[in-house]
Amino acid sequence: MDPLPTITTRLAATQIVARAEALAKKGKLPGFEASPGAPAGEVFQTKLFAGRLNATMIARITENAEPREVSFSIIHPKRPAMIIALVTILSIWPGMWITDSMIRTYIPSYSVSMWITAAWYLPLFVLPVPWVWRKMSNAAEPAAREHAVEQIESLRAVLNSES
Repeated sequence: MDPLPTITTRLAATQIVARAEALAKKGKLPGFEASPGAPAGEVFQTKLFAGRLNATMIARITENAEPREVSFSIIHPKRPAMIIALVTILSIWPGMWITDSMIRTYIPSYSVSMWITAAWYLPLFVLPVPWVWRKMSNAAEPAAREHAVEQIESLRAVLNSES
């Protein structure tokens, strides 16, 4: 995938952060957080909406160069994915019990063992999980990139871009 666009500006790092913060207050940079003292020229980060697996955009500045270049990168945090995986795993067995109980309640003639219900329920529930996970993951990357490009263009307008 192509790298994210960069912004070239003659503004100082503090001015860049101040203008980005002003843009965030207008609702254009959700989840804006300034990063004073962060490593490798990182100056701020914002949230990117990417379906269920949201991401974070990190802005870095080449501090000693004139004009300064603001570059961006996308990070997909592991925590939301881990939470979704944990909830999915923890819902398998209770879901099987609930399904078996509902079938027995609404179909009184259903008198087979709970293990027979498990024999068809578990494959029905578990087998689609990898495909659903892959679709969700594959959709998150382009959505995060699209939102990042929108945010970068909003930033370009307020940073008096030269490129």
